[in-house]
Amino acid sequence: MTKPCVRDAGHSGYCQDGWGGTFQGVTPRPKASADSPVDETHDENEDTMGTETKTDPGTTRTAAALSAILAVPDAPQKAQRLKDADALFELLDTALRDGRDVPEGWHVETDAPVTAHAYVTSAYDELSEALRERGNARVARKALATAKAWWGALDSAMRVGSPLPEPWTR
Repeated sequence: MTKPCVRDAGHSGYCQDGWGGTFQGVTPRPKASADSPVDETHDENEDTMGTETKTDPGTTRTAAALSAILAVPDAPQKAQRLKDADALFELLDTALRDGRDVPEGWHVETDAPVTAHAYVTSAYDELSEALRERGNARVARKALATAKAWWGALDSAMRVGSPLPEPWTR
């Protein structure tokens, strides 16, 4: 796996990461098409400096389960689903604090700007706070919707290439 480029496939010049930084030497990922439905691998001479690529099946499954619970904030049993989402996030949080590898599809930038660190740490904090909320179905629905938004922000940032939030920094 490599540092992902967010520019269109086949572009010329430097690649760009999700934080506006540029890098050279990585072929952008081609888009799937009828002729080539699978994302092709990159050049073997790629520049992967600054990007962590090790992934863990356990954290991958936990992140996927968290995404599934948060996908529909209006689903039945909101209070229980909020507790379940909190428990899954706690599992993921503990694993990443303990140094386990990140979920598949996440790209850790080790040389990202300070603003990127602040953004993902803020997303982490807001997500964690929303998941700790307790109350009736109305309160749980609002907390699930908030958690969905912040999980989406954190997950998306990690997928395009981001530093880890401060609590997970190794």
